[in-house]
Amino acid sequence: MAGAGKNVGILMIQGVKEDYLDYTERVVLPKAHKMEYLKRMKAKIAALAPDVKGAPLTDDSDGEGGEDTMGSRGSFKAAITAVAAALQAVDMVTSGQVVNVFCATRPPGHHAGKDLRAMNAISNGFCILNAAACAALYAVSPPSEGGRGLKRVCIIDFDVHHGNGTQEILCSTHDSRFLYVSTHAGGAHINGFDDESDLVEDSNGSRRILGGKSQEGIFPGRCGD
Repeated sequence: MAGAGKNVGILMIQGVKEDYLDYTERVVLPKAHKMEYLKRMKAKIAALAPDVKGAPLTDDSDGEGGEDTMGSRGSFKAAITAVAAALQAVDMVTSGQVVNVFCATRPPGHHAGKDLRAMNAISNGFCILNAAACAALYAVSPPSEGGRGLKRVCIIDFDVHHGNGTQEILCSTHDSRFLYVSTHAGGAHINGFDDESDLVEDSNGSRRILGGKSQEGIFPGRCGD
């Protein structure tokens, strides 16, 4: 972002157009996240007092494990804005307005899956909504549904942790529209497993990893590239 707003060749946009916010919540979020998760998260955040900060947001249905991701009354709106910014960025690039876009948004998103704790992770990793996955889904959606109609999207995720939420949303089943690549640190204390014994076999005989048998770490850590 160096030079943004000062160099005429580097734009700085400090807001998101209103129609992207509406479209994000109404159309795109339900494609990435389960409606029950969205309703529960939105209601929990709306019920917070205006002055409350650092409240646990990610309780499961039994009220367990809620303190891994915290927020305030504005957290859901902030998360929607982050996703909307990613959609607007997709439009700016695919329309030829710019060559690339960097979205400096919070909260983060790559651990947010279809529901709480994607791929059996033990934490939601400060994430509420998954902007990268939503942007990818928007990019490949047909123009008749308001999307951009792209045939393929590659998501390259670089972080110390595996982006388990992004993988769960886009790659739970084979979908040739998406290539998800995650580069992250390895080892059981980070990713919850580190050997072949954590591979599971599904009903079709395919071997894949969905979090491992015993998790000492935080997030599942292989994307099968």
